[in-house]
Amino acid sequence: MLLFIGGFQFKSYFMIFKFYGERYEYRPRLFSTLVSFFALLILLSLSAWQIHRLQWKTNLINQRIDAYESQSKEIAELANPEDYEFQRVFTKGKPLNDYEMFMPALSKNGNNGYHIIVPLRLENGKNIIFDTGWIPLKLKEKVFREKHIINKERVVQAVIRLPGKKGRFQPDNEV
Repeated sequence: MLLFIGGFQFKSYFMIFKFYGERYEYRPRLFSTLVSFFALLILLSLSAWQIHRLQWKTNLINQRIDAYESQSKEIAELANPEDYEFQRVFTKGKPLNDYEMFMPALSKNGNNGYHIIVPLRLENGKNIIFDTGWIPLKLKEKVFREKHIINKERVVQAVIRLPGKKGRFQPDNEV
């Protein structure tokens, strides 16, 4: 039985085709058939993995959006704040500006600067670390930003963020 499809001639188990007057014949062998079969299995499993990863990522994004868009909560109400990443929270406290720390960082435009990190003394006496924001390098000294420093007790709103996971080649902190 012969079939002609688009210039190719198929017999029941092999293929004959002509190219520039030359006649070529292809008969699949066991090795090439097995390699093709396993390659197809690998590609199908990778596509299934991609679909699974897409669903996981979509759910993760939706969870974070839901947490961020939900009602702000008092941080003291949260038994375990680590379980509420991306949740908006508020609390009342006094910044301890004498203990400010500078964390080098780039702005979104690539400018060098610092994040100012200060302990925030809560009403119950506990301290939490609070990022007051980014400043350019030239404003690191307190004299240049005295009018923006808040020393009184105030209500602060924030979003809970957990530190990133340590990389495989990242050294331990030496505290």
